[in-house]
Amino acid sequence: MQALTDTFRNPVSDDPLQPISLASQQLSCTDTPKQPDSEKSKESLLREVKMLRERIAVLESAQSMRSRAGAAGWIDDLFHSLVDGVEDYAIFMLDPEGRVTTWNRGAQRLLGYTADEILGRHFACFYTDSDIAANLPQEDLRQALTDGKHSGDLWRVRKGGTRFLANFVTTALYDADGNLYGFARVLRDVTEQERAKNEIARLHSDLERRVAERTAELTATNEELAAFSYSVSHDLRAPLRAIDGFSQAVLEDYGLSLDAAGAGYLRRIRAEAQRMGELIDSLLDLSRITRAELIRQNVNLSEMVQQVCQRLQQNDPHRPAEFQIAEGVWARGDERLLRIALENLLENAWKFTCLECVAKIEFGVQKREDDQEVWYIKDNGVGFDMAYARDLFGAFQRLHSEADFPGTGIGLATVQRITQRHGGRTWAEAAPNQGATFFFSL
Repeated sequence: MQALTDTFRNPVSDDPLQPISLASQQLSCTDTPKQPDSEKSKESLLREVKMLRERIAVLESAQSMRSRAGAAGWIDDLFHSLVDGVEDYAIFMLDPEGRVTTWNRGAQRLLGYTADEILGRHFACFYTDSDIAANLPQEDLRQALTDGKHSGDLWRVRKGGTRFLANFVTTALYDADGNLYGFARVLRDVTEQERAKNEIARLHSDLERRVAERTAELTATNEELAAFSYSVSHDLRAPLRAIDGFSQAVLEDYGLSLDAAGAGYLRRIRAEAQRMGELIDSLLDLSRITRAELIRQNVNLSEMVQQVCQRLQQNDPHRPAEFQIAEGVWARGDERLLRIALENLLENAWKFTCLECVAKIEFGVQKREDDQEVWYIKDNGVGFDMAYARDLFGAFQRLHSEADFPGTGIGLATVQRITQRHGGRTWAEAAPNQGATFFFSL
């Protein structure tokens, strides 16, 4: 124990931590003290231990003070080593009066001054004349002192007078005693970002203007279409009804006076007038689908297909047919429009399987690689040549003669219009005399 005490009283080095190290070594190497012979020896040992602890505490405090005394210089060295190589940001320090005291490579690249040219100058030289007149440099420092830091976007001036938009942050720095040490400044050139933002805003405004113009054009077109539909519905139907009616009257009242050829001509006139009426009805339906409000909801397509197939079979009960309908198939869309689409597709399949001994019609759903659901209706009918598939969904486009398969040529165009309104598409795969499969997505 005496040797341990002497270690603190007679240090062999100027390092204040060396006594602590030596004391630790000696404590670890000291044998366990023998049991004192008297109470006095025990008290003496306790006093020595207490003195040792007090000396260790004093030395630790001294070491802490010495570390704090050298901290400022160490921090400055670290600051310079970290920021000097940064080139994308101008990072420099100011003294409490606003004079430049440090300068990194990014500052030289951004502002154009070398360290020799700028050190000691007031940072107001980076401000525009109007900002200096408005006392903004002093206001920047004042807000940094009040709030701890101040940031924003302002135009700055480079050496030579060129300007750029800078995003800046000014931070007040204090020493260990709470005295103002100076300010740290960080600048970043955001001129291109601001130009890009303004360009995006301009393009957005231009897009909104174009959308408004296009919306106005579509509104006018829809109004014209509505007027046309009204005209077709009323003005064209009246002459057709007259042609059909008077032709029928001639046949009924003067049929005996006509030869077979004359009666045949009148029957053909009536048939064409009625067909024209059907075409008008189909066009009006297509027009309504285009303008109808879309109300999306969950729709049970399996149940809907089942209902349509039952109606088809009931209308032609003696025709052999097999329907394969997937169960539990749902979709989200407008129920009324989806029913129209399915009716057209199923009626199409029913019509083009009329030559088969047993009509086979299948409904189901597939999931593609992108997890998109695709619904389909497949038949074993006459099919068609895929070379003409792109014309399949146009209005009044027909791939088979009307004599063999009557119809208006509007059904598939209606299906395509409905799927497009749902954000989907319609397509088909087929081969002559090998059936066809019609797909649609929503």
